[in-house]
Amino acid sequence: MATQTYVALATTTLSGTTASVTFSSIPADYRDLVLVTKIGNNGSGAKEISLVFNSDSSNRSRVFAAGYSGGTLSGTASTILAAYNTAGLISSNTAHIMDYSATDKHKTVLVRNGDTAFTMMQAGRWASTAAINSIELSISGASFTAGSTFSLYGIEA
Repeated sequence: MATQTYVALATTTLSGTTASVTFSSIPADYRDLVLVTKIGNNGSGAKEISLVFNSDSSNRSRVFAAGYSGGTLSGTASTILAAYNTAGLISSNTAHIMDYSATDKHKTVLVRNGDTAFTMMQAGRWASTAAINSIELSISGASFTAGSTFSLYGIEA
């Protein structure tokens, strides 16, 4: 079996605050994508960081399981999250986007994330056969803090 190689496609480190970060013009040269982030937010409480492909905020679904200081939760939703981040904490997050350039299947996303207050895993589905050429991460009711990093890698198979 061939060794997979991660190729750095883009990295953004915020010098100020913003409510969204977009990776655009993603080349279709790789099998999978991996999005690695370290995120802080300036809101209050916990915030969901939404993941949107090709500006299509519909056609998304996920199943998730999470643990936090108050217990556990699981369920389904009509979004795909890149992260769940508690205000005042830095979350480490990894989203593996499989077969992103394939035009004969829906896209699957596996996400792991956590901070010292909350840990989550999810499987997401974008019900489109379009190749992914842009990825937007957005936070509602807050902004990503300065120093947050967003890195996108292509995986050569």
